[in-house]
Amino acid sequence: MPYRPWFPERIARVDALYSLHYFSFRPGYVYPGERHPFWELVYADMGGATLGDDGLEIPIGPGQCLIHAPNAFHTIRANLSPETNLFVVSFGSDSTALRALARRPISLNTECGRIVRRMVLEADGFCGPVLDITAQEALVPMPGAPYGSGELIALHLETLLLLLLRQAHGEAEPPPKRAPVTEQQEMLSLVAAAEAFMRGHLDGSIRLDDICKHIGVGRTTLKRLFRQCLNSGVMEHYQSLRLKEACRHLRSGRVNVSQVAYELGYSSLPAFSRQFRRMLGITPREYTLLVNDSVPRRP
Repeated sequence: MPYRPWFPERIARVDALYSLHYFSFRPGYVYPGERHPFWELVYADMGGATLGDDGLEIPIGPGQCLIHAPNAFHTIRANLSPETNLFVVSFGSDSTALRALARRPISLNTECGRIVRRMVLEADGFCGPVLDITAQEALVPMPGAPYGSGELIALHLETLLLLLLRQAHGEAEPPPKRAPVTEQQEMLSLVAAAEAFMRGHLDGSIRLDDICKHIGVGRTTLKRLFRQCLNSGVMEHYQSLRLKEACRHLRSGRVNVSQVAYELGYSSLPAFSRQFRRMLGITPREYTLLVNDSVPRRP
């Protein structure tokens, strides 16, 4: 018998990605604003901000997002929380349905929050340390970026937009199937305890057995938890935390590359540079030049 296809409407089709950012702002930081002919989604991962949209001031808090329509003049003013972390993605779409989402704060449910976190993780692997560069004029995949990561970001974004449109039309999402709450909470609390231990020892002084001993689980169990919860190896995550701390020091401009390597416990400057380049795709000095050239000093 002949088959007749059904063609999806593509209600929230994403045609292009223009920029991906993950910014950490100090209290009171102000971005004077811009306008561009494509959409922009701003998600508050931590803290809060007041976003301007064609003269309308709209506050958003943790777990909320705001979508700017094409050619809307938009600004950012970080609130007075100790730190404000914003994930920003700019994208092209001909969808008129997205107008229903523009210019209003939207609280993300659990599933939407998970999609945003997947996008952040993919973006970090896709374009690396330039996520915090203001003057990002083109998305250039890092050498060795995960296969298909750019397309996966676009697909995650389309899924997020569709779920937000369902929410806007009053259609509640069914609760996702998940592990029992007690089991899930226990897994997340163990991973959180391990990460807190890592953050307290960013000088490279701990090994896998030290982390296992601290939280009271075996090596196999700890590796499984990190794979299930973070999709990462334990020591790989530890090295990532150390290098993010290195980036924070380099952005501050108060210390040089050699001092950062020493403070984070690397055996030598070449060893630090190799690890930095292996995980982020550029050398510490190249990162410092990018930051100094592209990021305006924050008050």
